[in-house]
Amino acid sequence: MSFYFYADDSVTPSLSQAIHERQDIPEPDFGQHSFFITPSSPCGLQPKKAQLARHNKTKDRQAKKFQNLQSRHNTSMMQCLTWRQKSEDSTQNELQNRWVKNLSDRVLTQPEKEVLAEGLNFAMTPKQVPIMATESAIKKNRKTETEGEQLRLKVSAALSNAKPPPSNLTYEERKAVTSLSKDENVTILPADKGKCTVISNTNDYQDKILSLLNDSNTYECLKRDPTSGFKRTIIEYLQSLQKDGAIECLPYHRLYPQESIPGIYGLPKIHKEGVPLRPNISSINSVTFNIAKFVANILAPLVGTTLQHIQNSMDFVNKVRDLKLDPSETMVSFDVTSLFTCIPTQDAVETARQQLLQDNTVQNRTTLNPEQICHLVELCLKTTYFQFRERFYRQKHGCAMGSPVSPIVANLYMENMERTALNGTSSTSTSHHEPVHIFIFYQ
Repeated sequence: MSFYFYADDSVTPSLSQAIHERQDIPEPDFGQHSFFITPSSPCGLQPKKAQLARHNKTKDRQAKKFQNLQSRHNTSMMQCLTWRQKSEDSTQNELQNRWVKNLSDRVLTQPEKEVLAEGLNFAMTPKQVPIMATESAIKKNRKTETEGEQLRLKVSAALSNAKPPPSNLTYEERKAVTSLSKDENVTILPADKGKCTVISNTNDYQDKILSLLNDSNTYECLKRDPTSGFKRTIIEYLQSLQKDGAIECLPYHRLYPQESIPGIYGLPKIHKEGVPLRPNISSINSVTFNIAKFVANILAPLVGTTLQHIQNSMDFVNKVRDLKLDPSETMVSFDVTSLFTCIPTQDAVETARQQLLQDNTVQNRTTLNPEQICHLVELCLKTTYFQFRERFYRQKHGCAMGSPVSPIVANLYMENMERTALNGTSSTSTSHHEPVHIFIFYQ
C-alpha cells in the first residue's frame, strides 16, 4: 500500500494535519518540497516528479477506458437513431406520396414535396398586412363614398398597430412555392377525389382539355366574347325588377353583374387508368355569379324533401344499419354520367317553379315571386360560355357547370324524376311485401 501527501499546507492542509494528528506524531517540516511514500523506495519517500508520472499514467489508462465506453455507447445510439430516422423518413415519404401525385417530368425537391403535401387550400401567412383587400371589398360591394371613407377609417384604426403574423413556412418552402409558381411547364391541380395534389405537364394537361372540347355534341366554339351581351340582358332585367319595386337599391347593386370571364379546368381522376379529367367551370365573379348565389340560397331549402335523400355517408350508414338482405337480394348503386350536361334546362326550371309554388315559406327568404325567381334561374343556367387559351366556347345543353345554382337545380330535377318513377311502380317487393329501399345521392 502506498500513501502520499503534500507538505505544502496551502494545497492540502486538512489532509496533512489529519494524518499526523491520528498517528500522534509531530508534523515534519518539509518546506516547499513534496514526497511520495512507498514501500519500494529506499527512504520511503519519492520526489514529486515520480508521483506525477505515475499519476499521468493512471489518468491516461482511465481516459482510454472512458473513450472506449463512450465510443460503444455512441455507436449503439447512432444505430438506434439511424433506424428510427429511416422509419420516420419512410413514414413521411409514404404520406407525401399519398398526398402528392407527380405526373410531370419535373423532379420535386424535398421542400417542394412538403409544401405540396399541405394541400392547395393551405393559406400562407402574408408578408405584409393586406390593406389593399379593403379597397377591393369597397369596390366589390359598391359602397358609397361616405360609407367607403368610414370603412377606411375603421380599418386604418384597427391596422395601425397590426403586425403580420409569423411565417408558417420555412425559407426553403417559400423558395419552393416561388419556384413552382414560375414553372410554366407544370400545372398543379387538386385531384377529383380526395385531397391529393396532382402535378402534371402543362402540355399533357392542355391536350386533355382540348380533347374534351372537341366533343361537338357537347361544346361549340364561339367567334367572339359574349360577355357584353349577357351583361346587358341581366342589367335590363334587374332594372325592370327595381322599377316594379321587387328589389331595392341595395339588392340591385349586389346582384349587378361582374365582368370576369368563366374558364374551364379539369380535375385529374387519379383513381382511373390514364388519369382522365373531369371538366369544370370557374364562374367566380362572372356576369351571373351574384345572381346564382342569390337564387341558390332561395332554392336550397327545397332540396332533400324526399324519403330517399341522403345528406352524406354517415346519414347513409345510419339508414342502412338495420337493413338485412336475403341471399337472393343485392344492393347496387348507380351513377349519372355527366349529370349537369344531361339536365334539360326548361324541365329543370319548370320543376323549380312547381316547388316554389308549393313552398309556403318562400316569402320569408325573398321579395321576389316564383316567376321572377325562375327567370333569374333561367338566365344563370343558359349562360354556359367559357374561355380556354384565348378562345371562347359554349356548352350546348344542360346546366351551366360551375354555377352555384346548378347543383341545386339538378338535385330538384332528379328528385322529381325519382318521385315520378317511384309513383309509377310497385312500392313493395313480391317476396316479403316490405317497402323497397331506394336511396339517392347526387354529386
